Amino acid sequence: MPKAYFEPENLDALAEVFRDAKEILQARQQDSPEIRDQVARRILEIAAKGTPPGTILREIIPMSAADAGVPDGPPDGIILMEGGDAS
Repeated sequence: MPKAYFEPENLDALAEVFRDAKEILQARQQDSPEIRDQVARRILEIAAKGTPPGTILREIIPMSAADAGVPDGPPDGIILMEGGDAS
């Protein structure tokens, strides 16, 4: 049986998962009580299977590149030439 992440030393990390999930839902304007309840239940289900807190959030709320802070388009200073080659 996998180790559940409900031991006292892991509860702080699990609480951080809940906080992060709430912040993401608020940023997406999807923070209704029903959605928060579904996400919380899913977090607990995954934690009970022994999934480390650091990976739970990625399973619950997949993030787009923009959500993760990855800029859209090429990095500053790179100019895309015709044909898509970077120079």
